Amino acid sequence: MEKFLIALTLSSIFIITACSDQNNNGAEAFNNDELAESLEPGTFTTIKKEDIDFTETSGDMDITINSIEVAEFIYNEEFYGYYDGPTEATAIIFDLSIENTSDDDLIINPAQSTITTNTGNQIDASFDFTDTSFMNGEFFGNVTKNGKVYFLTDKIDDDINSVRWIMNGVTNEDYRELGEKIDLDIDL
Repeated sequence: MEKFLIALTLSSIFIITACSDQNNNGAEAFNNDELAESLEPGTFTTIKKEDIDFTETSGDMDITINSIEVAEFIYNEEFYGYYDGPTEATAIIFDLSIENTSDDDLIINPAQSTITTNTGNQIDASFDFTDTSFMNGEFFGNVTKNGKVYFLTDKIDDDINSVRWIMNGVTNEDYRELGEKIDLDIDL
């Protein structure tokens, strides 16, 4: 009986190992960061782009919108698993420069902002594409960060000619508000 239990245990281990090897091979390719970096998530095709160069201030932060782009996005199926949004989408892309003009460490988070459009859409910023420099919202004293914030939604067939951008104002490290909320209407 004891030999039977040992043989059964060893057989179970071999079967589990064989199954997990088969599953890991697929999962390894899926989770391979190098593979993810080499893949393009999709194609952005510009519909319209406006150079704006408009600066809004919140506390000791200067938020400059360099441009806004409306683009069509077609998802690359090879990127499956790294992106969970629509396969055909409309993207509104903000190119930003944000400067902390104080010596203090401050927080403002464009990656957690929202826009509305004249077409009746309300869209939150997309973590899948937004530049990582904006992800945590931390700006050490006297620094400037540049990057893009992406807003993706199901494909919009109507012409987008105005956008309202809403973002919480600047806070300190204790999340005490130090500046006004950003609420801008922008014509394209």
